[in-house]
Amino acid sequence: MDGNLDVEAVRRALPACASAAYMNTGTAGPLPEPAAQALRAALAAEVEHGRGAARGGPDPMAAARESVARLLGAPADRIALMHHTSAGLNAAALGLRFRPGDVVVTTDLEHAAIQLVVGALRLRYGVEVRIARLGREGHRPEAALAALRSALAPSGPVRAVFLSHVSYATGAVLPVAEIAAAAHDAGAAVVVDGAQSVGALSVRPADLGADFYTVSGQKWLCGPEGTGALWVAPGQEERLQPGAVGYMGVARIDDAGHYLPAPGARRLEVGMVFRPALAGWVAAMGWLEGLGWEAVWGRIHALAERARTALGAVRGVELLTPAGAGHAGLVSFRVPGISAEAAVAALRERGYLLRSIPGWEAVRVSCAFFLREAEIDGLAEAVAGIAPPGA
Repeated sequence: MDGNLDVEAVRRALPACASAAYMNTGTAGPLPEPAAQALRAALAAEVEHGRGAARGGPDPMAAARESVARLLGAPADRIALMHHTSAGLNAAALGLRFRPGDVVVTTDLEHAAIQLVVGALRLRYGVEVRIARLGREGHRPEAALAALRSALAPSGPVRAVFLSHVSYATGAVLPVAEIAAAAHDAGAAVVVDGAQSVGALSVRPADLGADFYTVSGQKWLCGPEGTGALWVAPGQEERLQPGAVGYMGVARIDDAGHYLPAPGARRLEVGMVFRPALAGWVAAMGWLEGLGWEAVWGRIHALAERARTALGAVRGVELLTPAGAGHAGLVSFRVPGISAEAAVAALRERGYLLRSIPGWEAVRVSCAFFLREAEIDGLAEAVAGIAPPGA
């Protein structure tokens, strides 16, 4: 037991836990049985009755918005459904009306999702992209804030800051609230990638001062692929000229093609979605909510601390993840004398499923709430076993 969390009961609802030590939730969390059952039932209904048939019961799109909103402590009208965090980042970026000479600030800790979006803005609009060099100091709030302020300081209109709440590479939790305040002082919108935070720790985008905050359904929320959302701060949707429009985001349209956007964040939704996937995601979030979010978050952090301690005790291992409260559920490390890809393959052979981080030559373990302490300790032993002698 961990607080009110019965870990063994949790694992019985996650069939993937029986095949390996599943340590890759930061890429895709395992599907819980309630999600699989809901997905199968919704798909069976579509097969039997037709996808265009009238559907009884709650609208899965509305249910998904409400579930995400409840988790983020927000009204449902602040939530737009997306297929993934990349879609949310693009929706915010393409709607902010950039012009040649505008400045976009990001950091050197970002996933390709942000790198590609800001790169596309440079190519499409001629914006200047400034990169705040956080590196290994990115977990220290004062150092991260100083680097961002330095990037905001030079001349030119800074229109937006793009950053992750939790670094996918190091697991560091960035000081988003302080960065957002500095960005707003410079007149910039703040777009936050929440792929590695929502579901792994308590997130309240409004309290962070974010303007746009993305949510991944497939990772720490254990939903199917193709699910996600974008939280939009009150009034921010009025700043946007949506980069893509479709029937789902429109309240009314006339014969000439003039349209009235849907109210709230929904105006950023474009077209049809795979409703069975949404049904599965809603079920997954309901299952997690039933476990108790505080217990889930607390166990994730405790297991990450245990992993840091155990891996840090292995001779030669270099930890990239900061200690204490400055991280969420990801722990990254380097094994001496062996490439990250080779280390991942060797650990997979020993029953540990995790991943490498391209460009960082690092191995990343996702310390999800369903892992046993023995699996964390066993991983450290396995890492010691794959390190070349004398490394």
